[in-house]
Amino acid sequence: MRAAHGPIKIGVAGLGAIGRQVCRAIDAGLPGLALAGATARTRDRAESFLATLKSRPAFLDVDALVEASDLVVEASTQAHLAELAPKVLAAGRDLVVLSCGALLGREDWVALAERSGARIRVPSAAIAGLDGVKGAAIGEITSVTMESRKPPKGLAGAPWIVQQKIDLDALREETLIFEGPSSARCRSRSRTCRRRTRAPDGSPTSRRSRCSATSAQRCGSGPRRWGASKGPPSPPWWLGAPRRSRGTPRFRGLEGPAKPETVIDPVRAAFDRIAEQYAADFADELTRKPWDVERLRRFAAACPPGPVLDVGCGAAGHVGRFLAELDTRADRPVIGVDFSERSAALARRLNPTLSFVAGDVGALPFAGGACAGILAFYSLIYAGDEDMAALLAELRRVLRDGGRLLAAVHAGTGAQRFTEYKGAAIDVELHHRRPQVFAAQVRTAGFVVEAVEVRPPYAFEHATERLYVTARAV
Repeated sequence: MRAAHGPIKIGVAGLGAIGRQVCRAIDAGLPGLALAGATARTRDRAESFLATLKSRPAFLDVDALVEASDLVVEASTQAHLAELAPKVLAAGRDLVVLSCGALLGREDWVALAERSGARIRVPSAAIAGLDGVKGAAIGEITSVTMESRKPPKGLAGAPWIVQQKIDLDALREETLIFEGPSSARCRSRSRTCRRRTRAPDGSPTSRRSRCSATSAQRCGSGPRRWGASKGPPSPPWWLGAPRRSRGTPRFRGLEGPAKPETVIDPVRAAFDRIAEQYAADFADELTRKPWDVERLRRFAAACPPGPVLDVGCGAAGHVGRFLAELDTRADRPVIGVDFSERSAALARRLNPTLSFVAGDVGALPFAGGACAGILAFYSLIYAGDEDMAALLAELRRVLRDGGRLLAAVHAGTGAQRFTEYKGAAIDVELHHRRPQVFAAQVRTAGFVVEAVEVRPPYAFEHATERLYVTARAV
């Protein structure tokens, strides 16, 4: 911030409800601050508003606003912030970010601020906001709920609304617009949300989000759901239309030979029971797992074009979501598969741009050679060594020659039984894999093993070493 003498000059980007209130407050005489100017999408309306202020600040384009300001307040949209932030930070100006979801993954902005001596400031927002969460984290946080509503016109033009083809003019009752992890909400550029945070301690937490629009005329007894609960998106053309039935779903044109499901009923029942809690706990875990992220990046770089299966995707669907966001090519669709129908349904709601199906790792609902890659993160840990050959053979069946496999399991010997997960009764046996034995099983199934790696657990993980095997189908 440049002003060593005199008032700090504030530039405001965005003149919606918040931006206007900021301008009015500074114009009314906040000590030590002066309004340098403002910018917005609609110049005529912006200039009409600025003319009502005592200081008569100028309407400026982004470059001129940065030059005139010591500090810039972003009160616009994430799309506008993507243009604004690099210019503000490169000029050494401090930046106050209201569209804070856009900061996800922007380490480049942080590095730019460090080089120029600028600061990125994120206000608390909402009622308690970040300060309230930090204060509560001194104790044990079990649940945090934030709820916000917006008139439909306030969501007009938001990319999520456009993508889901939601007719805001047709709303006549409170309507749920988005439900999912806050990370997914931020990346989808939805403008308002309701967050439910579950954290056993003060560490980074998973969040669930709900965004609703409220029309001027409210009627009916409950919210109608758009997007998140409309059902699964149409599968890609190469899958064909799904045929739902009791048991594993199949796809016309890509069905493999009929075979019995490999079902571990207690495990399936457990994940049906804990689906919501599991999604809340794991949705953002990759933000704290640089080892896993690096392996996923290598997998994406080596994987040939074609569909990728996230086998055992879980209720969060977060591993497949990371890969889909990492590689957005049209020839690289990612499909989540989980034998817990409730988990697959929840993952579908939380990640509405991806496809999810209920299916068993021992009887995948895809034809032989249909896929270019398979991620199997902790989906091969619920069966003993005697069943591993059949499970790996099924993965090899659906992979085309040259397809890639990245499997992650718990390293070690023996098994552990779990009967409770955060208060929910379960019956799950977790099997550990010996690195060389597991690698040999992968080779026998028809793969060339390219890497066998073991890492220690992170402090927040279950205390077992983690084994990663990277392989190519031959």
